[in-house]
Amino acid sequence: MALAIRFAHRVNEQCYCGPEGCHNTFIEYLEHGTNKEQVREDIAQFESLGPYLMAIAKKNGKDFLDFDVAEAYWIGNELLDDFKREEMKSIIYQLVKRIPSYSIIAVDRLERLTEGYVPHHNFHVMYMGGGNTFGKLPTTIEFMELCRVSWGTVTEVSEENLELKVTKNELVEKDKKLKLIEKENQIIKYHPSFINPKVNDVVAIHHKVANMVLTPDQQERLEKYTNLILDLRNLTW
Repeated sequence: MALAIRFAHRVNEQCYCGPEGCHNTFIEYLEHGTNKEQVREDIAQFESLGPYLMAIAKKNGKDFLDFDVAEAYWIGNELLDDFKREEMKSIIYQLVKRIPSYSIIAVDRLERLTEGYVPHHNFHVMYMGGGNTFGKLPTTIEFMELCRVSWGTVTEVSEENLELKVTKNELVEKDKKLKLIEKENQIIKYHPSFINPKVNDVVAIHHKVANMVLTPDQQERLEKYTNLILDLRNLTW
């Protein structure tokens, strides 16, 4: 549960997704371990996050807030590997059911959909369009870079400002194709209820917030699934 809400906190705080104000409920849970049932209810209502977590959980016989289910969606793991095109289509239908205004975009995405895609957050951002899901933000390369889960190496920590300086990759677009390039010295935030970062840690980043310190294996998997989605997306655009 803690992993799921670390990444969901920022988008709710910015009023992009989920029940109004539930980011405060998330912090209460992380700091005190209370209000578990309220957190479950809130996460289930997130317009885009909910359908993905529930699809991964159902396919693998798990609870939608199990650690490995949340890890599959935000970072990537073996729970993603057997998803078929028809199952991915079902997730898109669920997104439309929750946000009817998304239906026009969904028609195009269903037509382009090929075998091989998996229900990872970066699929939602780079293929489905991220902000379009909740009808508040256009799909631009800048938004995709902001919303995708990326990884960066910490080079400086400012505990006073709760900021990190990181060397990370950046998503860019050329001739309608997406690719990652290295970019140094970006400033991002962190929340002390989420992590206690140190220089040389590799962190997962979402909406300019470091949400967790990645193990080498987690970093490898995040890179793997990100590149898988990038490659497939570039073939269909």
